[in-house]
Amino acid sequence: MSLNLEACSLGDPLHFSAPSRWSPPWDQPLACTELLTDPTWSTRTFDVWRAYEPADAPVVDQGWKIHVSTTVDTAQRVVALVGRHCQEHRIPWKHALSLAMVVSANGRSCHRASSGKSIAVYPPDLDAFVATADSLAELLRGEPGPYVLSDRQWVPDAPVYFRYGAFRALQAWTEDGRRVPALRVRGELVEDDRHVPYRNPRGIDVPDQIRARTTPHALPDDLPVTLVEAVQHSGCGGVYRGRLRADESPVVVKEARPWTGGTPMMAASIERLAHEARVLDELGGVATPRLRATFTLDGHLFVAADQVPGVNLRHWVAAHHPQLTAHPTPHALDQYARDCARISDGLTRAVAGMHAAGWAHNDLHPGNVIVGPELDVRLADLEFASHPDSTERPGMDCAGFARADGTARDRDLFGLLMIQAWMWHPGVGPLVELVPETLDQHTEIAARWFGAAAAPVRAAAAAYARSGRRARVAERTRHTIHPAGPAVTVADLVAYLSEVATPDEQVLFPGGTPVHSSTLDSLSLAHGTGGILLALVGAGEQVRPEWVEHFARTTDAPPSPLSSPGLWDGWTGVALAWALLGDERRADLALGRARAALDGCTDPTVWSGLAGHAWGLLGIAKVTGDSSLRHAARRVLGALAHDADGWAGRAGPPGLLHGPSGIGDVLAVAAVELDELGWSAAAARLVERDVSRCVRGATGTLDLTDAGTSLPYLGHGSVGVALARRQVGRTLGRSPDDVDSSLLRAGMVDLMVEPGLIHGRLGIAYALRLLGTRDESPDAAAARRWATVHTDSLPLYAVGVGRGIGIVGRGGGRLSADLATGAAGAVAVLSHAERPALIDLLLGQSLDLSHPQMSGQRTADHGLTR
Repeated sequence: MSLNLEACSLGDPLHFSAPSRWSPPWDQPLACTELLTDPTWSTRTFDVWRAYEPADAPVVDQGWKIHVSTTVDTAQRVVALVGRHCQEHRIPWKHALSLAMVVSANGRSCHRASSGKSIAVYPPDLDAFVATADSLAELLRGEPGPYVLSDRQWVPDAPVYFRYGAFRALQAWTEDGRRVPALRVRGELVEDDRHVPYRNPRGIDVPDQIRARTTPHALPDDLPVTLVEAVQHSGCGGVYRGRLRADESPVVVKEARPWTGGTPMMAASIERLAHEARVLDELGGVATPRLRATFTLDGHLFVAADQVPGVNLRHWVAAHHPQLTAHPTPHALDQYARDCARISDGLTRAVAGMHAAGWAHNDLHPGNVIVGPELDVRLADLEFASHPDSTERPGMDCAGFARADGTARDRDLFGLLMIQAWMWHPGVGPLVELVPETLDQHTEIAARWFGAAAAPVRAAAAAYARSGRRARVAERTRHTIHPAGPAVTVADLVAYLSEVATPDEQVLFPGGTPVHSSTLDSLSLAHGTGGILLALVGAGEQVRPEWVEHFARTTDAPPSPLSSPGLWDGWTGVALAWALLGDERRADLALGRARAALDGCTDPTVWSGLAGHAWGLLGIAKVTGDSSLRHAARRVLGALAHDADGWAGRAGPPGLLHGPSGIGDVLAVAAVELDELGWSAAAARLVERDVSRCVRGATGTLDLTDAGTSLPYLGHGSVGVALARRQVGRTLGRSPDDVDSSLLRAGMVDLMVEPGLIHGRLGIAYALRLLGTRDESPDAAAARRWATVHTDSLPLYAVGVGRGIGIVGRGGGRLSADLATGAAGAVAVLSHAERPALIDLLLGQSLDLSHPQMSGQRTADHGLTR
């Protein structure tokens, strides 16, 4: 699970939620009570922060800022000390909302650029900065706290850090198309670089009072290990490849940062890594890499162990499972079955070897299993290892692979069973936390693929039924959870949306990730209310007035200065939603905000940039008849066509929504719509750029890949490129060819980990059905058949919630209501055959809104006023 998914999974066992919603039993709010009652100060809460600002000394735009780190044990005291100082000197500042947010800031799921920041102070000028930093350093001398990775430390013995940056939110566009936080340098907006490690800001003069403190520390030359490259980083430390100085042997080095990773229920990173070193030392290479060295540097603990050749089991399965390719051969299925049996035997021996040596792993999951080139097995990440008879549970576990009770030995044996099942069907995972009965479906599918060899899935289903895990989840949610049944219908999904809607709260529907960190996120087509309402309207479903009122109220709120102009993630999509809902005033309001956010835009994509904005303008013009929007779209698209070779050659992600093929798709449709057929050649060059990134699969498919893993998906994979290429082909009068067929067949895959529209089965089903209907190519019948296979597989990802049925979003561990990853996307795809107009519009496939079922779905049905 990615760090963002992990952070957004803490507050709710059923849905993703903002990190600020996490409030464990030990949590306490943080506040400076004196300032809360002082009428000369204003206070507000946002995101994970509580901010204070004196009426006579508002926050300036930018400058040298101070960050203070704390621990869960010191946060209350340090907030009070800093608050009294800032109150006395009238300095704006903010602090984490609660102890849980301090733990998050010091945890592994926090972005490294924000890691360790519990308090931020905003002095108005350089003199105030130096005086404040000196005073806080004296006040907090000897207090513990992690190093703030993006900053420099003011003095060695106090948790006071600093850097130059923006105090108020601004944004800018980089040359490579990223929208970033910004500050002003000599009148120009430039990126507010929160680089890790710290570096002096470009274009900003560093004063003499500060310069000496920004000098980087040199590494000592007597370390036992030479670090070669970083493998991964988190707020708690890192993992590196290196070489032992004594004999030049390759090692993997784990780092733990002081004062990070701990909670009142779990030891901190340093203690956990020190424990792992002791376990490795005692095991002496039994089932694990051998310990080679330990050392400390500036309080950081480093542990070096032999570098074991191989990859973790997750990566091995992603590279070798035959059902991740189209039309696997019997030989490939048999070979995989034999390989799985060997790995399973090796894993069983490794676990037994640890137990015989007096240790249990206590955190077994596929990411902690290393598979070597000869299919030999080693176990990694022993931070939670314990005596086999211990009943103490680790501070965290991996959903779907952890037993709720029993001894550490029991937990290992349970994890072993679940891993063995997961190898046969990687759909086994977090969803079984909510609905263990899905294991029965996985059992049937694995048996169909591999026959009797897949028996471990059946054994895992029986073990999970006895584990008690679902009871733990059910106790933590207000919803009734139950198995979904053999089919998922539009009515089921609409009932789910009604079940989980919260019109009295700030966010109406629970979406995917990124979780709504701004008002715009909660409005957007991808993850917000706009996309959900349009999916319902497009499917001919009624939209509750209170939902539209919530959408209106949120749209009318003051916008954040950090806003996307995009179609899927920004204001253009919100404008299109309001146009289709019949409220032209709010469509104009959102469109004005999109134009403001476009200033200097260097992002050409459909998802978040110029192509999506232009496409949205054409869609709104179709609804409202406003010809000026068509002219504006023509200008944007003409510029994109003119610079097509530059966009095609730029480094960046591929695909329909994030890559050049999406720009080509929009240009191809608009070329006909606007009678600009000269754009067609540019469209073709853009699409062929993505085709050139594909590799030929073993069964003849053309696969977009990432780190060796095939990506067949709609948003950033082969079937999205297939849609764009056929769009260009129709514009040019070209019949489907082998390239089209090879891209299309990449979506005829029986194993998908996620169901969503952009990254999963639903998007592939949409593309296959559309291409199988539009073109009478040799693959058309197969495309339609596989589209049905994908939609019929929705129960594998479904959970009954009250009277409805929801589906899981990214990562498979939480449900999502949104269009990009969740239930609204399923509504759009399941209703596409009868009501294609709206989803075809949103995905750049058609500007035809004349479909009979689309007519009359606006003001008349929903009681909206213009």
